[in-house]
Amino acid sequence: MAILLRDLYKETKSTYGLDLIAGEEGLDHLMNWVYISEDPGTLEFLHGGELIITTGVLCGNEYWLYNFIKGLIEHKTCGLIINIGGHLNRSDISDRIRMLCDRKHYPLFLMPWETRIFDITHDYYNRIFDDTQTSQAISTALSRVILHPNDKALMEISLPVLYEHGFQADAQYHLVYISDLRDTASMKPTAAQTNTSIQQSEHSTISSGYANTAGSFLQNLLTRLVRIYNLPYTFVNGTDYTLLISPARSNERLEQELTRLLYYMGESAGTTSMYIGISAPTKDLIGLSQAFLQGQCAALMAQKKNSSLFFFDDMGFYKLLLSVSDMDVLREYVNDTLGSIITYDEQHHTNYLETLYQYLLCDGSIQKIAGALFCHRNTVNYRVRILREDLHLALDDPSTRFELMTAFQVHSYLDLFP
Repeated sequence: MAILLRDLYKETKSTYGLDLIAGEEGLDHLMNWVYISEDPGTLEFLHGGELIITTGVLCGNEYWLYNFIKGLIEHKTCGLIINIGGHLNRSDISDRIRMLCDRKHYPLFLMPWETRIFDITHDYYNRIFDDTQTSQAISTALSRVILHPNDKALMEISLPVLYEHGFQADAQYHLVYISDLRDTASMKPTAAQTNTSIQQSEHSTISSGYANTAGSFLQNLLTRLVRIYNLPYTFVNGTDYTLLISPARSNERLEQELTRLLYYMGESAGTTSMYIGISAPTKDLIGLSQAFLQGQCAALMAQKKNSSLFFFDDMGFYKLLLSVSDMDVLREYVNDTLGSIITYDEQHHTNYLETLYQYLLCDGSIQKIAGALFCHRNTVNYRVRILREDLHLALDDPSTRFELMTAFQVHSYLDLFP
């Protein structure tokens, strides 16, 4: 994980005499490492997110320092601490440099020469290590609860970790499934993953680190926004999705928070291709396994409806289908109910399946069906006669209409999955 620079500054500015002189609007950057740099030639080794410390020993003039800081900004470091009093003084920090940092929202700190670089780096390394260890421990424990809720050995290891960090066995939780759909196919679960426990190796876990994927930038941005707004979300990061676990609360509040996050992510990233699915509240902590499937299906529904987010509670009939453990049963039901019509359409190059669907939706109104299909009433009457006489559908029987509409719903549900 990473530490919010604002929090770090607040907690340590007195200890190390830190003075923020420019770039205050960048305090919401995340710091993932501390790096001591005196030579612009070493900037190519940076990965982004580092807090840089320099004494300016190689600084010959203001032009050198300006370009050094410009290079740090270009390499997406999170801020710079200048150790003044030895090789550089406060007066060496020109207005041009301050304006650059303010304009780029790049925090620039001064630190007195009396502060030992060893002390501050040692402290910050420990904070990063502790934060990473804690985050990974919680993420690993949560992923095991999600993936292997019936593995008693793993639960004996994982549940105490979660209890230690504030999770409660009988508390209700929401799971928010966020997918970066630039690679849409990676999101879709297989039939083996749907309606059953998630198929993984015996001791596999969802990755807790930031994978080097197209979505890693959005994951880091989301992390920063959650910390800025002090939202009660715990992260579990996969290679192509992110899970947010939160105490259960109203759908209205969740929608408000997530919509705000989407807005600011869009503002910062230019555009996002994410779809968000929100599970129903769990009955307890172990219920996160089922909540994962609910969130994933809701995210797929959001994609299908081209909506930014979708609640599992709003999936209607699909909620029942998710409880069916054997997908083949659903496929057989569709085939038994609609198979003859699908075959007829394939053989005759027709589309009676759509006519039947509109017949059910329009409650048999020929006028409404004609309007929905953009065809003449006589054409609809002819097609309905084929459905009744050639395909032997008892369209006046309520039980038959119910079974047919159910089959259409199941067919649509199956279309969510490859």
